[in-house]
Amino acid sequence: MKKPKQVRGIFDYLLLKPGEEYEMAPVSEGYVPGMGLGASEDAIRWAYKGHQLERREHLVELDAQIIAKPKQSAKIGWPQKTPELRIDNQRAYVLWLIVRNYSESYRLELTNRRAIKLAREHNFKGKTKACWLYREDASIEQSVSRGKAFWEIDSCWNSQKCEQFHAG
Repeated sequence: MKKPKQVRGIFDYLLLKPGEEYEMAPVSEGYVPGMGLGASEDAIRWAYKGHQLERREHLVELDAQIIAKPKQSAKIGWPQKTPELRIDNQRAYVLWLIVRNYSESYRLELTNRRAIKLAREHNFKGKTKACWLYREDASIEQSVSRGKAFWEIDSCWNSQKCEQFHAG
């Protein structure tokens, strides 16, 4: 492929052959667009320095804009968990999964403490098993209560939020 011809003015443009590709010549110390044939060397030099000054000012403005942008908060540590994955909410959700298969009359009388005992009798594996071990019952009960509030679980262990999460 042939390089396009550099054009410095109207005369260079008129000398182009039909269909010939061209590009405008870049600004340099010897050429500034708009400075005609009769311009003195000093006038061309001053025009070039003015062009350089404007470019520098533009770059300074761009730097100021880049520096002025607030940095994104780069928090140190593990990424934040979604609310559904917090331990309180996981415990309540697991209890809801276990209890939802029982009859309505049984669930109506089911307290958090009895539900926790049901969960400890289950054979969980991995992280779900760790939710129920190595804690006092009182702290797990409080945790379940907080999770029930998040999932909006009522006294019969019904929850629209849990249903939607489970379906998704």
